[in-house]
Amino acid sequence: MVRISTILILLLMYSCEKKPMGTLDTPPQKQFEQKEIQDLYNQVYRNPKYPNDSILKKIDAWNQKTISSNYHHAVFDVAKGGYYTKVSAQKSAELFYHKALKRIPQLVNDSIAERAYVGLGNLYKNNGEYSKAIVYFQKSIKANEFRKDTIRLGGTLASLAQLYVEKGENAKARKQIQKVFSLLQHQKESIPYLIALHTLANIELSEKKFSKAIDLDKTGILIAEKMESEKAMVTFQDNLAQCYLQQKDWKNAEMYFNNNLEIDKKSQNPKWISDTYISLASLNMQQRKWNDAENYIQQAIHILNQNQLPSQSLKAYELLADLFQKKGDFAKAYEAKNQYLKIYQDINTTKKEEAFAEFDRIFEAQEKEKALAETKLALNKKDKQTDIQWLGIIVLLLLLLIGFILFRNHKIKSKLEKQQWILKNQLLQEQTESKIQKQRLAISRELHDSVGSQLTFIIAILDSLKKSPLKIDDLVVQKINTLSAFAQKSIAELRDAIWALNTEQLQWKELSTRILNFVKEASESADEIKFETDFNVNENISFTSKQAINLFRVIQETMNNAIKHAEAHTIILKIILANNRLNIVISDDGKGFDYEAFKRKSYGIGHIEKRIQELNGSFSVDSKIGIGTVYSIQINNAS
Repeated sequence: MVRISTILILLLMYSCEKKPMGTLDTPPQKQFEQKEIQDLYNQVYRNPKYPNDSILKKIDAWNQKTISSNYHHAVFDVAKGGYYTKVSAQKSAELFYHKALKRIPQLVNDSIAERAYVGLGNLYKNNGEYSKAIVYFQKSIKANEFRKDTIRLGGTLASLAQLYVEKGENAKARKQIQKVFSLLQHQKESIPYLIALHTLANIELSEKKFSKAIDLDKTGILIAEKMESEKAMVTFQDNLAQCYLQQKDWKNAEMYFNNNLEIDKKSQNPKWISDTYISLASLNMQQRKWNDAENYIQQAIHILNQNQLPSQSLKAYELLADLFQKKGDFAKAYEAKNQYLKIYQDINTTKKEEAFAEFDRIFEAQEKEKALAETKLALNKKDKQTDIQWLGIIVLLLLLLIGFILFRNHKIKSKLEKQQWILKNQLLQEQTESKIQKQRLAISRELHDSVGSQLTFIIAILDSLKKSPLKIDDLVVQKINTLSAFAQKSIAELRDAIWALNTEQLQWKELSTRILNFVKEASESADEIKFETDFNVNENISFTSKQAINLFRVIQETMNNAIKHAEAHTIILKIILANNRLNIVISDDGKGFDYEAFKRKSYGIGHIEKRIQELNGSFSVDSKIGIGTVYSIQINNAS
C-alpha cells in the first residue's frame, strides 16, 4: 500500500524556510516579539520532533498577549495553522490561515502569504475540495515564481500533481510532474523532486505500466540513499513491492516488503510496522497461504491495539474478514466484520467529540481576541481624553478619529458575531442530529424490549403446549407449529426494523455485515449446500435505511427461493460496484425452472421486483432446466 502519511511528512519538511519574517524593517523594541514568534514558527515547520503539547502551550501564552505588528500577528496565525494541521484540527487550521491572509492583503507574494496559500491548498486537497485547492496552489505558484524560490515552487507543483492523481486526471498530473523535473533538474536530491518522482511511479503502477514504474522506483531508491533519507526510501520500496505483487512476482514483492519492515522496526514506528505486516498478509492471501496471512494480520492488530491506533486497525480487520470469507469460514468473517464496525463507530463518536472541542477552541480564541480588542480600544479612549484636555484646539479632529475607530471596531465586532453565529449554528445542528439519533435508538430499544420480549414469550408458550402431556389432536399441533413459525419470523422482521432504525444513513460496511450474517445462518441451517460470496464494493458507499432494508430483503428472498426450491449443491452471491452501478448476481446449480410460468403464480417474485423498482434498479432471471438459475440485479446511481 502507498504510504501517504510518509509523503505528507516529506511535504511538511520541504516547506520549511530560513527567513519567514519577510523583508520589513523591524524596530528595536519589537525584536523580542519577532524572535519569539519566529521561534514558534520554526518549531512548527522546521522541527517535526518538537512536542505538540509544548507548541500548544506557547500558542496559548501568545493568545493572551497583544501583538503590536500586524505582520508578526500574521506569522503567528500561520504558525497556528501549521500546528492545527499537524494535529488534524482542519477547521481551526483553515480559520487561522485565512486570518493571516486578511492581516497582510497587500503582501500577496510574501513568504508568509505563500505558506498560508500552500497550507490551504493541501487542506482542501485532503478534503476533496479540489476547485478550492487549485485556486490556492496557483497563488502559491505565482508567489514562488515572483520570489524565485525553486524548491518551494517544485513542492507546490508536486502537490498539484498529487491532486490531479486523486481526481483521476493522470495526464494533467504528468504535466505538473514534468515541470518539477525541468525546474529541479540540477536539484534532484531534494524532497519536492522525490515527491514528484514517487507520484509518477504511482501513476505508472495504476496504469499497469510495471516496467516504467519499477525503473522510477529504483531511481528514487538510489536518490534517497544518497540523501540518507530512509523515510523517502520506504515509499519507493513499498511502491516497488506493489508492482511485483500485481505481476505475481511473489519473491521480489516479499523481499522489498521485508526491506521496509527492517527500516520500520529500526525507526520503531508502530503504524509503519503494521502497514508492512498488512502488505505481507495481502501477499500471502494471493498465494492462498491462509495461515501465514492470518499470522501477519494478527501481529498488525496486536501492535495497533498496543499503541492505541484504532483508525489504522480498520484495515487489518477488513482484511481479516476478507480472509475468512475467502476461506468460507463465515462465522469468523462475521466476527471480524463486527469488530471492524465497533471500531468504526467508536472512531466516529471520538471524531464528533473532537469536533465539539474544536468549535469550543475557536469560540475561545474569538472571545480572547474580542476582549483584547476591547481593552485596546478602552486604552485608546483614555489616551484621547487626556489629549483633549491639553489640546482643545484639535477637539474636532480627535472626535472624528474616535468616531472612525468606533465605526471600524463596530464592523470588526459585527464580523466576529457573524462568525460566532455561524459556528454556533453548526454546533446546534450537530447537537440536533445527535438528539435525533438518540431518539431513534430509544425507539429501537423499546421495540426490542417490549414487542420482542412479547413475541419470545408467545413462542415459549407455544413450545410448552407442544410438550404438554395432554393429548392434542393433529390439527391443533399443526396450528401451534404455524403460530410458532409466524412468531419466529416476526422476531426476524423486528430485528431488521431495529437495525434500520438505528441510523439514518447505513454504509456498505454495515449492510455487508448483515448480509454475511444471513449467509452464515443459511449455511448452518442448510449444511448440504455450499455457499460462496464475493464482495467488491467501496466500504464508504452509503444508503438510506429504506434502501438498505430493500437491498437486504431482495438478497434474502432471492437466496431463500434458491435454498427452498432449487435443490442446489452450490449457491454463489456476488456483489460488485462499478461505474456507480451495484451489480448483484445470485446463482445456483440446481434443477432450474420455467421463469415466465412461475412468475405468473409467484407473489414472492412480484415483491422482489417492486423492491428493486423502489431502488431505481432492474431485475432479470436466466433459468435452464437441469442446469441452474442466475438472478441478476442492477441498482443504478449507487454512490
